[in-house]
Amino acid sequence: MRVLVTGGTGLVGRAIQNFRPDWIFLGSKDCNLNDRVAVQALLTREQPDVVIHLAANVGGLFKNENQRLEMFQSNLLLNQNVLDCAFEVGIKRVLCCLSTCVFPDGLNRIMTEDDLHAGEPHHSNFGYAYAKRIMEVQCRLFNETPGFHYQCIIPTNIYGPHDNFHFEDAHVIPALIHKAFLCDGETLTIMGTGTPKRQFIYSGDLARIFVRLVEEEILDPKIICSPPANQEVTILEVAQQIAQEFGISNIVPLQKEEPTQDGQPIKTVTPALLLSLLGDHFQFTPLEQGIQETVEWFKKNYPHVRGAQI
Repeated sequence: MRVLVTGGTGLVGRAIQNFRPDWIFLGSKDCNLNDRVAVQALLTREQPDVVIHLAANVGGLFKNENQRLEMFQSNLLLNQNVLDCAFEVGIKRVLCCLSTCVFPDGLNRIMTEDDLHAGEPHHSNFGYAYAKRIMEVQCRLFNETPGFHYQCIIPTNIYGPHDNFHFEDAHVIPALIHKAFLCDGETLTIMGTGTPKRQFIYSGDLARIFVRLVEEEILDPKIICSPPANQEVTILEVAQQIAQEFGISNIVPLQKEEPTQDGQPIKTVTPALLLSLLGDHFQFTPLEQGIQETVEWFKKNYPHVRGAQI
């Protein structure tokens, strides 16, 4: 089976490469996915049986909030190019990566796959989330053609080695690791109140799941997160675990008037469908262990990590 991975040099792509180095891993230097002609030429040349579409214009809370239009337009164009060209070339299976930020805000209950379009996303992720939702709609429409199966998976917050560690553009765990590293044992400050709750998944775990979805032709699951469904931690608790890795004892939340300093308060999802398909033998990496391994990787590779040059 010939498998091509877009975003192959990023966080999840690098993790997949650890398990399947024989697959084709495409980085931004290999093809401009904003160029439809280039994308079609690439897929025609490579002729993969399966495409794992990970490439995206991604960022943390502040990038999503401050670049709402750009996040919508850039991801909309990129996704349409990849899906349209894959369909035109005749690639029957594509796996796309969404995010739990696409879910509606304010449902105040554990969400399932059926809740994806049940309301508007949180305003801080508005542009990015809608671009991803549109991709999910595109996949369903392509699947109306017999023989095609384009599926979207929705992982919770991903973290691990090879992440983007920029202070403002990165997600919370890599951003806090970078800040803690530069604190040199002094006070670690976190934006907002630290009270929002999040679910996390280690990049290596997500990579193993991607490999199984492809190799075993598992077509159904969308939500990808560690069990149980209520295993959430606050941003403050995450900061405390990271601080321990650097010997920092003092953590100060910087409460701000703007609600976007906290983002969506809660967005709990359930992995019930995924777990019913993976079985009882899949072992997820505990958050404490995953953070420890990510910190060790960061220390070993600094300053040659994404986002270090700020």
